[in-house]
Amino acid sequence: MRTLANAERVNLLTNLDGKQFSIVFELNLHSKIVVDISCFCFANDGLFLTDDFMVFYNQSVAPDGSIEYIKNSDQTSHEFRFDLSKLKKEIVDIHFYATIDGTGSLSDIASIKVSLIEGGKTRFRSKKKKKIIDEGSTAKL
Repeated sequence: MRTLANAERVNLLTNLDGKQFSIVFELNLHSKIVVDISCFCFANDGLFLTDDFMVFYNQSVAPDGSIEYIKNSDQTSHEFRFDLSKLKKEIVDIHFYATIDGTGSLSDIASIKVSLIEGGKTRFRSKKKKKIIDEGSTAKL
């Protein structure tokens, strides 16, 4: 397992054994808030591909089946399952965002732990639990 520095980028095509893996966000919350984690896919030009490639609780599967969103009912774990063999070639960057649904703010999130799991084993994880300092309702992770 490799521990990543904050904001470190990883080329998944060259650093994984296969093309199927999960990215899991584990949240430690200060209060009972609803946090939605969304996945956005970007093309070479840096632009968001289309709304169809925004994967989240209300649109849980990308149209090509390359990304699937799984949410734990207690709001503390969010999982995105990937199959890179199905991912459109023009997608070169994937970003994740946390959004507060309803009342509360991002400061109600004590920390977020991020892990990349392949074949049941953690391959990458965040260096330490990430604390969100933004007081708004949406933040890039």
